[in-house]
Amino acid sequence: MFRYSLYIFFVFSFIQTACVKKTSEMSGPTIGTLAIIADESLKDIVQQEEEIFERDYKYAKLNITYMNEYEMFDSFLNDSIDAIVTTRVLRREEMEHFEKLHIYPRQTKFAKGAVAFIANAIQPDTAFTYEALATMLKDETKGKVFIIENAKSGITNYILQLTGTPSLPTHFYALGSKKDVMEYLMKHDNAIGIVDWSDLSDSDNPATKEILKTVHLLGISSPADS
Repeated sequence: MFRYSLYIFFVFSFIQTACVKKTSEMSGPTIGTLAIIADESLKDIVQQEEEIFERDYKYAKLNITYMNEYEMFDSFLNDSIDAIVTTRVLRREEMEHFEKLHIYPRQTKFAKGAVAFIANAIQPDTAFTYEALATMLKDETKGKVFIIENAKSGITNYILQLTGTPSLPTHFYALGSKKDVMEYLMKHDNAIGIVDWSDLSDSDNPATKEILKTVHLLGISSPADS
């Protein structure tokens, strides 16, 4: 129930695929080679799907590169790649960019994503109401700092939507890797990490098991008006 409530509540977007141009060059949906850029925050889950797909379709090969969201869309908009896996739909100005080139990307919803809030294992507070957490995200005087892996990630976009600000508030820190995020949490009792749920959802993964020994998944209530 603890994990489930996080997953349901923090669904922040539908994962999308967007494909553009050169479809005639693709051999078929289950044969040939396709180059894809995927959001690096989705790496664990995308790698699992790639393994399953290539095992089921031995004549198909996916060449997947992982980038942060900003770099990925820059490559997509500049015609460097034909397919991406991302956590958001194309924005209006992005669609207009393609339409001027007489290109009409196909966007397909195929899964839901979520974010998880975590703290070190000795943190006494392991559950918050939605309203309390929303206030802490916006108000640095509440004493909490929030740690994310990359300032250019899809998670950053989600936080900006949630806080209604053009840039991350001053009590947010973007570190270089998931390892850095975990190490920071271990040393700071007032810190809350924000990671993609897929990083923690595979409880059979040895790396995930080690992480869950050192952090709490925080429980968040549904909004009061839901």
